[in-house]
Amino acid sequence: MPVDIKIKVTMSNADTFTHTVSIDQGNATEAIKQFPCGVPNLTQFMRDQQIGGVGNPEDMQWYRIDLMSGTEVVDSRKFYVTCEPKQTPVHMAFVNKFGMWDYITFFKKSTDSVNVQSEQFKRSTGSINSSGNYSIPKFDPQYKKYNIKSKKTRKLNTGWVGEDHGELMKQLLLSDHVVILSDDRTISATGNGEQRSYTYTQNGVAVNINTSSLEIQKHINDRMINYTIDVEYAFDDLNIAH
Repeated sequence: MPVDIKIKVTMSNADTFTHTVSIDQGNATEAIKQFPCGVPNLTQFMRDQQIGGVGNPEDMQWYRIDLMSGTEVVDSRKFYVTCEPKQTPVHMAFVNKFGMWDYITFFKKSTDSVNVQSEQFKRSTGSINSSGNYSIPKFDPQYKKYNIKSKKTRKLNTGWVGEDHGELMKQLLLSDHVVILSDDRTISATGNGEQRSYTYTQNGVAVNINTSSLEIQKHINDRMINYTIDVEYAFDDLNIAH
């Protein structure tokens, strides 16, 4: 039987709006609902639902999302809008333990590396001209590389985060599908179980998490918590200009 759930959004300037969604508890595909938590998702949601008369989430210090059952607040989450003044944040999407897309942003220092592997062989070079002189042009290599393969990797840092980031990082490392987003739109999934397929509605790059071990940090031990991971792009970096 469908159950109506209401979400209420309150912004730091006291603007509010509500939206009602219907959850069919007897339908497995309707058992999980996605709510627009991030600033880009919330902004897009407001456009899609034609919600006007309220401020832009990007201009707010914070906003709060309340999950309502009637007049009762079932759950509440408060989001602080963060601006990174120096680094370029890296937005990442991954399939979490519930089979849903989840998101994490690495705000601080990121470094890019490339790993190149190849083989080589020794060639016979040079030629004899019409005068009978033998010459070896220096632009024609004697040792020639072939079967060149290249992979790009990135080292990412979250910046200072709370202890609750530990569970998010754990699910990221366990995920079988991870994407670095090149814009702020969401991505959707179609299909069920192991046969599921993913359709990207924005420009994204699939990556694999190279980090296999990660210490879950606690404030009592580490005071300031920052997570660092290594990712590898999930395809060869080919040089097509020969």
